[in-house]
Amino acid sequence: MTPAVPSFPHRRFLATVLLCLAWLLAFTPAHAADGSTIRIHFHRENNDYAGWGLHVWGAGLVLPHSVSWDRPLEPAGVDAFGIYFDVGVEPHVKDFNFILHRGDYKSTLRDMAVDLTRHGSEIWMLDDSDTIFTTPPEIGHAFTLGVQAEQRRHQVWWWVGGAGAVGLVVLAFVWRVARRRVAGAREELAANMKLLLQTQEELRAQGERMKAGSADELTGLPTRGALHQGLAQAIARASRDGGQVAVVFVDLDGFKQVNDTAGHDAGDEVLRTVARRLRAALRGSDVVARVGGDEFVAVIESFDSAAQVFKVGRKLVRAAAEPIPVGEQSHQIGASVGIALFPGDGADAASLLKAADDAMYDIKRGGKNGCRFVDAARQTQLERQLALEEGLRASLDQDRLSLTAQPLVELPGGRRWGDQASAVWVHDGLPQNAQAVVGACDDPALATALDRWLLSSACRHAARQVEGGCVAVELSGATSEMAAQVRETLAEHGLPPQRLLLWFPARLLADGQVGAETLLRLRSHGVRVGYTGVSEADVSLQRFVAAPIDMLRIEASVRRNEALGTGYVRALAALGAQCGFSVAVTGLASDDDRRWAEGCGCSFGTGPACVPAAVAPRPQPAAVSPR
Repeated sequence: MTPAVPSFPHRRFLATVLLCLAWLLAFTPAHAADGSTIRIHFHRENNDYAGWGLHVWGAGLVLPHSVSWDRPLEPAGVDAFGIYFDVGVEPHVKDFNFILHRGDYKSTLRDMAVDLTRHGSEIWMLDDSDTIFTTPPEIGHAFTLGVQAEQRRHQVWWWVGGAGAVGLVVLAFVWRVARRRVAGAREELAANMKLLLQTQEELRAQGERMKAGSADELTGLPTRGALHQGLAQAIARASRDGGQVAVVFVDLDGFKQVNDTAGHDAGDEVLRTVARRLRAALRGSDVVARVGGDEFVAVIESFDSAAQVFKVGRKLVRAAAEPIPVGEQSHQIGASVGIALFPGDGADAASLLKAADDAMYDIKRGGKNGCRFVDAARQTQLERQLALEEGLRASLDQDRLSLTAQPLVELPGGRRWGDQASAVWVHDGLPQNAQAVVGACDDPALATALDRWLLSSACRHAARQVEGGCVAVELSGATSEMAAQVRETLAEHGLPPQRLLLWFPARLLADGQVGAETLLRLRSHGVRVGYTGVSEADVSLQRFVAAPIDMLRIEASVRRNEALGTGYVRALAALGAQCGFSVAVTGLASDDDRRWAEGCGCSFGTGPACVPAAVAPRPQPAAVSPR
């Protein structure tokens, strides 16, 4: 049986609260009403301010109700100068009178008059002086804490007493409410505990049923139903964020033969092994599900290009093609992989799965054990791109790259300033630009290897040039180790650092601290640095002001860019003239292109229209100077 709760009437509680409020109001100092406040500071050399007050009179004053001729205005506070009084005035008041005194003793022999238009809203007074100061005068020593304690002592017991009374009332009210609710809470807690146990049991059973329905019993991968749900969510995210989703359909080749010859147990082990390999070949954020007997589907989000997905598809083909040991035997199967991309190949889960399935059957009809997109044009483009990447990688390994040097001339005049170096190799009988291939692929290791080759070959080429001049090299990125690598390469070939110009992608301007620090270290060693691809990087002109730059490189094709064009190039050249960097235009194919570049204020150019003038060997130019 619940014990009775002591009565605590609301009327008694409310009466106590009202009593406390009356107590606080009685001892709360009155404040000035609406209007401005004039502050009068007062200083005495002996720091004795006990009993001092301010008599103030005039029209438009706003004073506390307690102030009268018998009871002067008390100090509002203390500071290092002494005590001060706050006098409330209405906005239209121009002047008023006052006198500082303690009893019959006055600080001055005459009444003081304040002219607000002349003295302002804050004045300072000294004892025995009738001078009104508008700035604090020099005093012998600052006010002490003893006066502050004297002035505020009457507030201490008010705060303590008032806070104590309010605290007791609050505690009493809390105690009453708590005691009243404890009784009902006991029974409610027991009922809730019973309900919680029942709910936990139901959730556990439901979770087991859902897990059994969404996970494949043999491989542990998600089932077709779970895949459809996850794919729909991925499509919704891509639609919201403007991204892409890849659906990769994997069908095993030769699995039926394993089942027929080695038995279903061996087939089950093959499926489990393939499932583990597919899972290991993907990122943790990717999803792979078993949707049929020997069919799997992977869903890939957050990728940069179709080429990246195609490489993942080929990786899955290789993973499935590795021999699978089962007992004392080893089984060899393959995989046909079809790829569809959202939004280009389908707008929902069903259409994407069908498109990927169609691409997979194209592989099977063409010989199996391969990977392709449902879009034939995309497939052809990616196959060519990957062939170029493999050709470049082989040329680097076999040292079959060649360095080409295109003259970099001054505009106007055509005087040779240096060379622009690039790497080429022959693929299928045609010369290919290595930097263009690296720029189109997603292979940091290949890009780094090409950067090393270019840097070494360009420095060797420049060191052999009798007429001197700079050599300009376009690199794919800036790493923290690059400054040391450049110093070693320059020393190896005996090339002065001021004869090397390195161009980096303009995206480094927004990539963070590593790229900027690397370029600053390079410039500190005397190497010239700059950026290329400016028109494609969507970089604000403001970023060029503080960036380490000796020369910017832009393509002549920007002339026909409707969004940028001539105005953008002129703005870059004008900014360079102010900030100390030059602008070079590459790909000047005609005399008209060259005249356009000169008219925009560009200082250098390359291309068929930039044949250097025949001049005698000349000393190292200073056209591009580090800022």
